[in-house]
Amino acid sequence: MSKKKAKPEKIDVFVGRNLKNLRFTAGISQTKMGEILGVSYQQLQKYERGSNRLPVSSLYKLKHLLDVPYERFFKGIEWAEDSEKISLIEMDGDTRELFYKIAHIEDPHLKEKIGHIVDVLTD
Repeated sequence: MSKKKAKPEKIDVFVGRNLKNLRFTAGISQTKMGEILGVSYQQLQKYERGSNRLPVSSLYKLKHLLDVPYERFFKGIEWAEDSEKISLIEMDGDTRELFYKIAHIEDPHLKEKIGHIVDVLTD
């Protein structure tokens, strides 16, 4: 009897995508982050895809490494009454690059102005 591989939980996929975006924004390679967590880059890829669950101990290390609150790993999740309904935000390469550039702007006033421009453009 062969075991059927379980489909990743939506929450694991979502946390993995947030992890990937945070890693990318911080400019850390998969290899380097894997070394920090004590796992291979292949294992980190599995966390980022959501095919393997990110251990709580790794989440703790990442929170401190990336200097973000725990909530950041779950940011953007829209919970419906049915807990299985989670909206996942897809981020293509261009969006990720733009996100990276904005994240590295040091002037908080400039970031705020960019935020206002994005608000106007998305209304």
